[in-house]
Amino acid sequence: MNDNWRLIDDSPEEAAAFANGLSKGDALKIMPMGAQEAAAAISAGTFAPSGVLMDVDLSNEAGSQQSGPGMAQDIRVAQQKRAVPGFPIVRFSLRDKVLENIGHDSSSDDIFDLKIEKDGLSTPEARTAAQAKLIGVRELYDALSVEGAELLQILGLTDEQWCQWGSTSFQSDFDIGDRVHLKAGPLVRMMAHPGLLIDEEMLAVRLGVDHLNSKGWEKLAGELEPYAYRGVAGGCFIR
Repeated sequence: MNDNWRLIDDSPEEAAAFANGLSKGDALKIMPMGAQEAAAAISAGTFAPSGVLMDVDLSNEAGSQQSGPGMAQDIRVAQQKRAVPGFPIVRFSLRDKVLENIGHDSSSDDIFDLKIEKDGLSTPEARTAAQAKLIGVRELYDALSVEGAELLQILGLTDEQWCQWGSTSFQSDFDIGDRVHLKAGPLVRMMAHPGLLIDEEMLAVRLGVDHLNSKGWEKLAGELEPYAYRGVAGGCFIR
């Protein structure tokens, strides 16, 4: 497994800028990569990065015949065949390119573990949040790559806690996954979207509290600290 993430894009200068801006020392190393080079490595079975940031539109690269979702699907097929190892794939594109190439068609959603918009990274806070997500999803893949990895160990919960807070349908989705990326899918969705876990902003909405201006919010958050998620990637996805 290569320590570097790969950013597959058809604009070398833009890709290099984003790769440099999102890299975070030893914790997150991102290298740009052309579509044809990536396709050749996938075909040869030598493609083994820590993860992939995939643009949806690869048409500007001379000779490229693939779209981002198409190449992502090729990777998943190769992972299913165990021709390449399991690693996360993140859709990484401009908002207008997503609308132009995918629109509101959700059929490719399950191919990607996460979706990050390039034009949403204009502030240091946004870049830090994106970095945390990428580091966190890799931590989940690492935990799932260990032979015999069990759901409750990854979540850091006891059987009793899972009976109280868990979901049989979630358990089923996890159990039927026979590859790392299939087991990772339900876990990443749980971290990234409101469901079994929620972030502080969603908690405030459900409680009807303006947490940014509430004098008692900090105290309330402290009272709820025992219920914070402390499993794998808990430091990256604060839930």
